[in-house]
Amino acid sequence: MRGADLASAELSLTYDSRDFPGDPTSGGLAKVSLATFEQTDGGDFDYWRFAFDLEGYLPLLGRGTRFGPRSHLAARVLGSFNEPTRDGNLVPFFNMPWVGGSSTVRGFAKFRFQDRNAVVANFEYRYRIQTLLQWVLFWDEGQVFAESENFDFGGFRSSYGTGLRVVFNHNTYVRLEVGHSAEGTQWISAFRLNF
Repeated sequence: MRGADLASAELSLTYDSRDFPGDPTSGGLAKVSLATFEQTDGGDFDYWRFAFDLEGYLPLLGRGTRFGPRSHLAARVLGSFNEPTRDGNLVPFFNMPWVGGSSTVRGFAKFRFQDRNAVVANFEYRYRIQTLLQWVLFWDEGQVFAESENFDFGGFRSSYGTGLRVVFNHNTYVRLEVGHSAEGTQWISAFRLNF
């Protein structure tokens, strides 16, 4: 089976007040986007997507360093909502949002839950042990659902965990984390390089 050829257009708005975009300790970020997708060969993959990504960072009391406060709270809420443009149209599985993995709900395997719509919330306490080393304690929540009426505040999947991050120059970091959920434990290692 061959893949689908999709044409897309997107409008997005971003507000960013973070102190260090690669490793923020205060401020916030708000991104909202609206996109349309259309299958170019006349297939059934025509749909709209509305998405948002909201982040907030709150420094806590305590002696700071030249890299910011010693500790802070971080919160992130994101959502992706896909709606076919007419009856009979579909959202292709490869463009559906998912819950699970290092960027959503860390106690579940990547792509564990997938559907047309998803909402995820992440909460972290971050403590700078020394200049390059951070300790993180986190709680994640997320759910996927096919239709808006299927959204249920009791339907969130939860995970919690802890980890260490080595942060270079507020841009590059190595993450070593462990997340736990009702389905077991996930070990996470990730590397990010920003320019």
